[in-house]
Amino acid sequence: MAQAPKWSAVNDTYTLNIDNTSIEVIKGKGGRITHFSLDGNNILFWDGTHGGATLWPSPQSSWSYWPLPAAFETNDAASIGLTGNKETLSLTTGIDNATKTSLRKTIWGNAETKAFTIKYQLYNKNESARKYACWEVTRIPINSLTFFPKGSNYRISASNPGGPSDLGATLENDTMLWYQYAPPSGPNNNKLFRDGGREGWMAHLYHGMLFIRKFNDVDTSQFAPQESEMEVYSAPDLVEAENTGPYVSIPAKDSISWSVTWYIRKPPTGIDATIGSRQLIAYVNGVVSEADRIAVHEYRGRGPANRSIQVFPSLSGKGMATIDLSEVIGDNPVDVTITDLRGEVLVAKRNTHEARVAIEAGTISGRGIVFIHVKTNRSAFTRKLLVPNL
Repeated sequence: MAQAPKWSAVNDTYTLNIDNTSIEVIKGKGGRITHFSLDGNNILFWDGTHGGATLWPSPQSSWSYWPLPAAFETNDAASIGLTGNKETLSLTTGIDNATKTSLRKTIWGNAETKAFTIKYQLYNKNESARKYACWEVTRIPINSLTFFPKGSNYRISASNPGGPSDLGATLENDTMLWYQYAPPSGPNNNKLFRDGGREGWMAHLYHGMLFIRKFNDVDTSQFAPQESEMEVYSAPDLVEAENTGPYVSIPAKDSISWSVTWYIRKPPTGIDATIGSRQLIAYVNGVVSEADRIAVHEYRGRGPANRSIQVFPSLSGKGMATIDLSEVIGDNPVDVTITDLRGEVLVAKRNTHEARVAIEAGTISGRGIVFIHVKTNRSAFTRKLLVPNL
């Protein structure tokens, strides 16, 4: 296993490098992420004072739309430092006057997956419970392409001080949305609101760099008022690409958390990197599923959690995937059951030595997420896996 990457600090700027990728955070601007780079090229919009990525409390109406929360946007972080042998950066903001909330960010990297994870904790400093959602706001340059899977045809035209806002997508169908930057046509046509798919990712393509953010899917019943899971705001100088966690009640003096994992890649030479490209969608799913293979994000029960489950295209036909269980089942016969998010059994094998299981990827409900249940004579465990729609 590769060694955990370590942060470096120069004055109030903190940098974490993994191979040819890096993330940079400053103490100012609420502990702003200012750079996310591939080969030294930053995919975030940052002009030295404006841009980068942060988190706000949602809904925006909870702080009357404007001005932006100073504790999260303008002021220095109240504290910032490195822990865990410089493997983790932790920072805490001051308290926002309008919502009486504060924010803690914890950021670390994974050398094996070349991924950076940001854990946001939103603290309710009020004397009674309040409802909020975590709202990650990431600014990327104009002329970028943003795309994400859809979960439904949910959409709203948000009420705000400037009137209803409805930014049109460049290409949209029942399963995907693509937005190629274009200057906003007016102050009331600059933002779109959608329901993201169960895959739980949003991606951005800019100058040959692909930025992917992975997070848990949120049901429409948990959207904050006049907000949504996926939001894109178009401005003359940047695009704000936003994902939002569930809208929940936070007890007084308590907190909620929202974790997002960031990847930056250069798509392979020859891949179709245009609007609507199935190859590009498959590549993003592959990056995310490879990370799941190396660092499985859900594991229950006693069993070999550090051993990988591999998934790759099957030779038996197009749209088929092969799941390789050889590392987790060993030489002894086992019971293997594969279910989807609804609990429907897709594969069931009893007392089998068969290490490879073929499955029709395109028919899996829940956008390709499956649970693999393995039972041996000594233990039982469950692993979660994303099977790309090959």
